[in-house]
Amino acid sequence: AEIAGLIRSATSFAMNRKVNVADLSKSKDMGEILVTMDDFESALCEVFPSFGQHADEFSSCLAYGITPYSAEFEKVMRNGKSLVDQVRCSENTPLLTILL
Repeated sequence: AEIAGLIRSATSFAMNRKVNVADLSKSKDMGEILVTMDDFESALCEVFPSFGQHADEFSSCLAYGITPYSAEFEKVMRNGKSLVDQVRCSENTPLLTILL
């Protein structure tokens, strides 16, 4: 669903280049609409994921860092960092879902 929304948004940006909103009769040929990478980049700024969290929501939570309060907590942190590294570095695992 999210990728479909991104595509619709990018298509909207491409169409806006061809449509003259002030005078629709002066709109350019609608058959020549080409969605470009710039359209997708603009759409990425407009469409937000429903899966996951926005980075700015975490900034206030991490103001004083994370206190490692037990050996079990440290183990969870190591495992979490390992999973993050796996997603960042692996070509086979671009997305990984975990249950904490």
